[in-house]
Amino acid sequence: MSSDTTAQRVNNQRRLLILSLLHTRPHTEAELYAALVECGALAPETPNQRTMSSAQHAQFRRDLAAIRAIGCEINCDHRTRIYTWRNSPFSLSLEPAHLSALTIVLDTFAEASIPHADDIRALFAHLLALLPAEQRKSVTSRRRAFTINLHELSSYSETDQQTAAQIEKAIAKGVRLNFTYHSPRDGKLRQHEVEPLKLEYRGGHVYLYGWHIRRNKELPYRLDNIIPGSAQAGNILAQHQRIGPQPVTIRYRLSVAIARNSVSQHFANQQVERHPDGSATVTAQTDDLFEARRILLSYGDGCVALEPPEWVAEFCQIAVNLYQTYCNPQK
Repeated sequence: MSSDTTAQRVNNQRRLLILSLLHTRPHTEAELYAALVECGALAPETPNQRTMSSAQHAQFRRDLAAIRAIGCEINCDHRTRIYTWRNSPFSLSLEPAHLSALTIVLDTFAEASIPHADDIRALFAHLLALLPAEQRKSVTSRRRAFTINLHELSSYSETDQQTAAQIEKAIAKGVRLNFTYHSPRDGKLRQHEVEPLKLEYRGGHVYLYGWHIRRNKELPYRLDNIIPGSAQAGNILAQHQRIGPQPVTIRYRLSVAIARNSVSQHFANQQVERHPDGSATVTAQTDDLFEARRILLSYGDGCVALEPPEWVAEFCQIAVNLYQTYCNPQK
């Protein structure tokens, strides 16, 4: 009697383990076997055994029959040998607000090409598969009332995956990174050695922020300008005492049409002074004058840079260049 009880307990534990594995995701027969061996629920009959023996496969079929007998719908794709638990009572269930949020993020990354977009889609597909059938249908058939546009200005679908992997490896290990960069200013190729800080998606592009060893300052590098195959994580630890970029106070004036309803907050410590005519003067701080210049230029003639003087001089040069391009009669 004790022996029968022990055997039944072992069988139940093995079957419960199979269910717990299938609850997380579909598994191939080989994956189930490896997990059962790792947990001690099955013992390999030979040292290099990688698949079930005939006896173990017979036991596995009996386990599936017992599991199905209690109402668990375990399906097997006979072509791929992948097992799926279709009616897990432990599936995810979301509130209506959460379903709406899931719909938004699914749409946001549906066509995205930025690094890890595939991983993000796989995560949401996994969450979607855990939902009850009626909630899955609600998500896939729901009318989209709100969407987020990532507005990718570069396509990363053809990005060298090894380049991104080397950058992330260097960041994770805290070591220096070497790469060849195609300068957007003069088109030349230059070798750079940096202490990588982060990869960040911003303004439609993915940037690597790194502390340049020779120039002793933090610089942004567009990922798609790094020459494929050139990025190499080194062995030198990133231990430089970095002094971050010092914030610069900027001032600019927005026209009535731009400032009429509200003023977008693009920068830190932003203060807005409204004028009787409806225009507004903005005082704020930034540690990236290049990005700040790009933002102000997006306002066209609805924005005038006021401070600092060297920044205003850059806008003056841009205005001269634009005049020579579009208004010079000799052109």
